[in-house]
Amino acid sequence: MPDKEILMIHEMKEEYFSLDLQNYILTFDDGLYSQYYWRNRLQQIPTQKILFIISGRILTSRQNTLLEDCFKANIRWLNYNDNSNYMILDEVLEMLNLGFEVGAHSHFHDKIERNIFKKLGYKSSLVLKGKSFIDRDTNLMLEWFRDNIGFIPDKYAFPYNQKSDILVEYLKNVGFKYFYGSERINIEDLIN
Repeated sequence: MPDKEILMIHEMKEEYFSLDLQNYILTFDDGLYSQYYWRNRLQQIPTQKILFIISGRILTSRQNTLLEDCFKANIRWLNYNDNSNYMILDEVLEMLNLGFEVGAHSHFHDKIERNIFKKLGYKSSLVLKGKSFIDRDTNLMLEWFRDNIGFIPDKYAFPYNQKSDILVEYLKNVGFKYFYGSERINIEDLIN
C-alpha cells in the first residue's frame, strides 16, 4: 500500500499547482499534451509521478498542439484521428528523462457506445468484448512499449477506471504488477 493517496489527473491545469501536490502520488492518464506542457513545473514537485499512456494515440508527429479537456481530446481522436491533444513520442521520452515513470493505459482505450451498456455503468470495451479483444489490445500495447520506449512497464491504469477480473489476470500473466483504478482521487474533486 502506498504511503500517499493517489491523484488521477487527465488534463493538467495551472490552478492545480495551488494544491499540495507533493502530498500525493500523481498519476496522469492518457498522455495528454497538457501534461507535457507543464512538465517543468511538475518535475519540481517532490513526489512520484506516473504517466499512463494510451499507446495507440502517441504518434511520432502532429500538426497542432491543443490543451483541451480529456473528453474533447477523446472525441477529436475517435472521430477525426487527430492527436493534437496527445503527446508525441519524443515528448514521452523527454518526460521519462525528466524522471517521470511510465505505465500502460490500453492501446485503443475504446469507449462503449451502446446505450444499454452505458445504463449498466460500463464505459470500457475491455470489460465487455472478451479475451480476443483483450489479446489484441494488450499485444499492440506491449509491442508499442517495446519498440518505442524500450521496456514494458509494470504499472497499468484501467481505461475509464473499469476493472475486470479477467483483465487483471491477463495483465498479471504478461508482467504487470501494479494496478490503478477508481481508488484514485480525481483532482477535480479537490478543486470543487
